[in-house]
Amino acid sequence: MVNRYTIINTEKNYDSTVKNLKPYTAPFWLKNRHAQTIWSQKLRRTVKVKLERERFRLPDADFVDVDWVAGNRHQAKAIGLILPGLGGNMESRYAPALLSSLAKRGWACGLLHFRGSSGEPNHFAHSYHAGAYGDLLQILKVLKSRHPNIPLFAVGISLGGSILLNGLGRNKEMADLLTAAVAVSVPYVLQDAATALDSGFSRFYQRYLLNCQKRLLKEKFKRVAPPKGIRLQLLDKARNFFQFDDWFTAPLHGFKGVDEYYNACSASQYLKNISTPTLLVHAVDDPFMSIESLPAKHQLSPAIETEFTKHGGHVGFISGNWPWKLEYWLEKRIPVFLQPHLKYQRNR
Repeated sequence: MVNRYTIINTEKNYDSTVKNLKPYTAPFWLKNRHAQTIWSQKLRRTVKVKLERERFRLPDADFVDVDWVAGNRHQAKAIGLILPGLGGNMESRYAPALLSSLAKRGWACGLLHFRGSSGEPNHFAHSYHAGAYGDLLQILKVLKSRHPNIPLFAVGISLGGSILLNGLGRNKEMADLLTAAVAVSVPYVLQDAATALDSGFSRFYQRYLLNCQKRLLKEKFKRVAPPKGIRLQLLDKARNFFQFDDWFTAPLHGFKGVDEYYNACSASQYLKNISTPTLLVHAVDDPFMSIESLPAKHQLSPAIETEFTKHGGHVGFISGNWPWKLEYWLEKRIPVFLQPHLKYQRNR
């Protein structure tokens, strides 16, 4: 089964375009997928970044916030957005670290907080989901109108990667706006991800994510009346993502049920349509999904490059010989992919 995918884990088969960066190899003491996942999310040191928050008003009178790295927007060589995972924000350990890494290249970088994720409930009952790329499209249009000659890029993490790939594969305008994109640890098949998260130790992540989403909805519905048909008494009864998405995510966003939502928004079916240069990074041992949901070569467009590694967990990819001397490979790999595309666009 592994041979179906191009697993990058040796110097011999490593793409020559990234020859200056070594392929990802998990350290001997941190090959466990859960250790990779938990360490990167909970145990790594927080990188300190000075931020400036900007609020964008959306066409429906709602809002989203972007936290920009302070001081580098006015003479930037490129402008990029990081799209976090479910419930992600600046407290997600990867967010400030990745912002800092990209900003060092002279790029203006900001974290896009999806509706209701920036610490303030949004104005409506609906918020965002795995295929909701409309808000991202609006922000990109604003940025391009401000900076028509500066290339734009986006980096999607987990659910944010699903949103990004949905937009690139389903909306030509977004594809034209973005010069390059990276998607990391994406749940390509939503039903498969829900199944994986309801199995074994992965239920630990499911419980944490569901509790976060339940708290957000409870806080929101203190201010906003729930739409007809939304039964709040079911909120505490949702034990897995199938139930939560069927009872809340799907109806709040216009889907008839969980099956329609998962079928419409699973990103794997749209990859063949992507024309923007895009890098997909994924670990085969990601505990949020199974290897069977990884896209095969025939599902990819020529614009897509893949980096599927044997180890790395979910948004982990930690390297280093010792716990006190760690490196976070994504913070090198992502800019190495983006650099030539952004440079080419700027010089055209």
